Amino acid sequence: MDIVPRGGGSNLRGSCVPNNSIILDLSKMDKILDIDVERKTADVEAGVILEDLNSELEKFNLEFPVDTLSKEICTIGGMIATNAAGSREIKYGRMRNWVEELDAIDGKGNFRKVSKNDVSDFSGMEGLTGVIIRAKLKLIEKPKRTSSIVQSDSIEEIIKIIKKLKLERDVSIIDILDRRVSSLLGWKYRYHLIVEFESERGKIKGEEYCKINEFRERIYFQLASKEYYVLEDARFFIDKIEDFIVYLEEEDIPFFGGMGIGVLHPCFKANDKKRIEMLNLVRKLRGKISGKFGIGIQKKEFLDDIEVELVKRIKLRYDPGLKLNKGKIVDLSKEDIKTKKEIEKVQEDEEEIGFVGKAEESLIEISETEETQEEGLNGKTPQKEIEEFLDEVIKKEIDYMLESVKLEKEKREEEKEEVKIVEEVKPHLEISKHEEEEDSGRERVENFDKLLKQQQAGRLNLKRPATSAEEKALIDRILGNTLKSKSKESENDS
Repeated sequence: MDIVPRGGGSNLRGSCVPNNSIILDLSKMDKILDIDVERKTADVEAGVILEDLNSELEKFNLEFPVDTLSKEICTIGGMIATNAAGSREIKYGRMRNWVEELDAIDGKGNFRKVSKNDVSDFSGMEGLTGVIIRAKLKLIEKPKRTSSIVQSDSIEEIIKIIKKLKLERDVSIIDILDRRVSSLLGWKYRYHLIVEFESERGKIKGEEYCKINEFRERIYFQLASKEYYVLEDARFFIDKIEDFIVYLEEEDIPFFGGMGIGVLHPCFKANDKKRIEMLNLVRKLRGKISGKFGIGIQKKEFLDDIEVELVKRIKLRYDPGLKLNKGKIVDLSKEDIKTKKEIEKVQEDEEEIGFVGKAEESLIEISETEETQEEGLNGKTPQKEIEEFLDEVIKKEIDYMLESVKLEKEKREEEKEEVKIVEEVKPHLEISKHEEEEDSGRERVENFDKLLKQQQAGRLNLKRPATSAEEKALIDRILGNTLKSKSKESENDS
């Protein structure tokens, strides 16, 4: 029997559904252990509910910014396990971006204190690699928010508006409602955009903003009340999403979604055959079949071989005995790994290609790249393509860092040189007030300006004596006059 970790049970893909399993209920681990106001961090147990956390943080004018639709029941541990993406992903990213460290128990029964660099081995793996029991989260100061609503009859016009809004730094939500969803919810039969700003730019403020925000968060539940229970989460780049919208309109499939991150939620009634057809089209359009809700047991069949292989490698590193959450994301059996030596061999191969699950994006997000994945098309195996791709990314990052260091070093050298020039010529300017009134003083300044220009243009070294007779005479005059002036001053004092 396997062990299935379970938090709030709000996952829509069956990630915590048991199958002759032992259920490990983490909902009682609900303590907020610490809130560090100065450092803006919170130490929490895995069973803490998101809404409860933000209610407590509000006392300190702080907030945890990953805000999901199921915030009333979802737990922090479950959000980390699925790498949840909130409504404000366009601004704040996904769950793993906000985890500083976590504690987990892996499939071998070992306690692991996981650093920020290794969070990806557990975040997004849906309980395959370990049971998350505690996490340290980053927080933000709660910002002032406002909203605006845009409506149009033209999807082309809506897309243009979205592209402009995505460039605005204070935009945190861009939600779209198609004409059918708008009509089902009691709005006009038009496309609607609900745009949230983290500033005063929005026209809807105060209590009206709160009402619009509550309406936006209840969209799915209102559609479910009209028998649209099945919600998908296809994800596209903005240039591909228009083609997908045209298909949904032609097939009369209602949808809404977060256009800031390119996720659309086509809505289906139970046993609608159009759903499978739609998912196959997503792959043909090079989109992602799961842009927000994870894989679980519902989307396994849509993963390609390379995605499955990568998930298996991470799974076997932490749970070689296959004790955790069996049947989620990938199907594994003990026949796949027969001996301990084979397990070690998998881990060695994993280390050779440098792939230990620490990529910035989860393993199943590899399909976002436009690289071909079929062996023989370019004479390279999928494994070889991954190695070359990772090498290229690392090389570009190193080149960029080296160039940045070089430019910074050159800038500092130039600043030092300028200071050096000023310090070196300073003694030549230390003359008495009596000399400044003489004509020889003006001549000296002019000659000094000339020397300074020569120093800047040709980088002459003023530390050594001037080479020309004129320059020697100038320095002798400066020193001689200065000594005479000091002598006269001492006589007057006496």
